[in-house]
Amino acid sequence: MKKITILITVIMLLTGCGSSTYDKAMENAKVALANREFDEAMALSKLALEEKTKDEKALTMHTYLEEFNEVNKAMDEKAWDVVLKRTEEMEKEEGLPYSIAQELKNISRLASANQKNEKAVSEKMKEIDLLVANQEFQEAQAKMEALQKDEKLKAALEDHSEEINSLSSEISGAVQKTADDEKIKDGKETALTTEKALKEQDTSLKTHYLNKLAQIEIGLSDLKYLYADGVTSQMLEGEAETLKRWDDALNEIYGVLKERLSTEDMARLREEQRDWILFRDYEADLAASEFEGGSFEEVQRLSTLGQLTKDRCYLLVDYYLN
Repeated sequence: MKKITILITVIMLLTGCGSSTYDKAMENAKVALANREFDEAMALSKLALEEKTKDEKALTMHTYLEEFNEVNKAMDEKAWDVVLKRTEEMEKEEGLPYSIAQELKNISRLASANQKNEKAVSEKMKEIDLLVANQEFQEAQAKMEALQKDEKLKAALEDHSEEINSLSSEISGAVQKTADDEKIKDGKETALTTEKALKEQDTSLKTHYLNKLAQIEIGLSDLKYLYADGVTSQMLEGEAETLKRWDDALNEIYGVLKERLSTEDMARLREEQRDWILFRDYEADLAASEFEGGSFEEVQRLSTLGQLTKDRCYLLVDYYLN
């Protein structure tokens, strides 16, 4: 916020009031938008509107940013249905800035995952409730422990912590109360129970790579310092490293598919991959052309390559891995 205030003050001091203030504000707003500095772009578009209240370009930009802020607010409130509905509506809007469109894809994917995780927790809790009602306390306890250890559901579990702790205490008390009356199961039953528990805790190859891709996204936070000062050379370094991480993941997934797919399916995938590479390079060049001749051109190109490579990773995992 302090950075935004300083930037607006500088614009006002350098240009005074009038069309020059509008031009400077819009110019900086576009740069901020391309850099995904949405709060800064919002403040600058507002400044431009104060100079030209009916200007279509400034009004359109400001409206997009207000809608984007509403989506982020819904994310903070964990209103996943609202987020998914609003992102779908915004993605259909013509002229939506590229940076906002890409960020909406990330938000939509995260909201969808969170919604899915919350549903998974609720369903597992219903299963456990039913086991308790049927006095199958040992199995209820095993499922509860497995649920509490499920790292991919960690955030959703926190939202249900009070309910989970209460039910867990109830189960523990019931198990303790009936422990002296239960007979020790024979070796065969124990082996079957252990095998069942292991199968329940085992994750598919698809889940493994979805988790791995999610960890890559989280890990990109260690590059934030490269964007903090808005220095093009540092941003270029950040985008290059981001692209490398997604490209490494794509190569790994592609290697796994080589071992799993039939000869026919692999031949088809190779052809698809060649077409995708042409599409990827075309889209990156197109996005970069908006800054042709400028220092930000290569930053934008690498950013687009990174985003498309990430999207390709998720597509291959979703479609080909089971």
